[in-house]
Amino acid sequence: MVGRAGTWGEATGRELIAALAVAQAARARPVVAELRRRDAAGLLPAEQFAAALRALAARGDRAPAAAALAWIAESAPARADASLPALALLVRHPVPAIRDRAVRLALRLAPHAGAEAGKAIREAAAQLPPEHRHPLTRAYGAQTLVPAPPVPAPRGPAEPPAPIGSPAGLARALRALRWPAEPAQVEPVLAALVELAARDRSSSPRPWPSGAGPSGASGSTPAGTPSPRRRTTVTSWPWCGAASWRRCPRTRAAS
Repeated sequence: MVGRAGTWGEATGRELIAALAVAQAARARPVVAELRRRDAAGLLPAEQFAAALRALAARGDRAPAAAALAWIAESAPARADASLPALALLVRHPVPAIRDRAVRLALRLAPHAGAEAGKAIREAAAQLPPEHRHPLTRAYGAQTLVPAPPVPAPRGPAEPPAPIGSPAGLARALRALRWPAEPAQVEPVLAALVELAARDRSSSPRPWPSGAGPSGASGSTPAGTPSPRRRTTVTSWPWCGAASWRRCPRTRAAS
């Protein structure tokens, strides 16, 4: 079993790297020693070397971060691309001494860094104070920011529709309405109905033909004859509409 009897010699590289993420500082030291022993013997693949450094840098504690920096400092500059992802974490470390040493190491490895590996340092440098950001920017270049899409200008109030000034225009506006209609389409129609009805009652729509009452009979009375006052009681609802008055239920008139 991994770690039995205080030895990690039988553990695989992945098991050792996984142990770095959870082991306490005292228990992590023999894990780091075993990984570095394998690295010196050429038995640690490049991807496991980079993963081990990232695991140490991500711990946030001072001891694992210092172990990662020492390992990077003693590694060949040709392994810069594998070391820079861990250094991108360490240049933002909360301990100033760790952060300063990580910046110095990143500057030393800059001539050996590839474009893709240097991207991690450029992104990290954009969040650093000027005393660290400026040297890293000169060595690795500035972080390219994607411009934000332009914000559309706020739309002003819509132009009010032209008023309806004639019965013919009112009829066209009524035919053009579709349900559901926008308030901006309905308001001119309502305003025209009120205005035209007040200006000339002959222009307002009628529910029955001129000269005829709702019952179909002539609404005229002989001259000089007073119109009888009648009370109408509706016996059924709802009213069917002006065009269907004759098909509505009959009303009962009471004197």
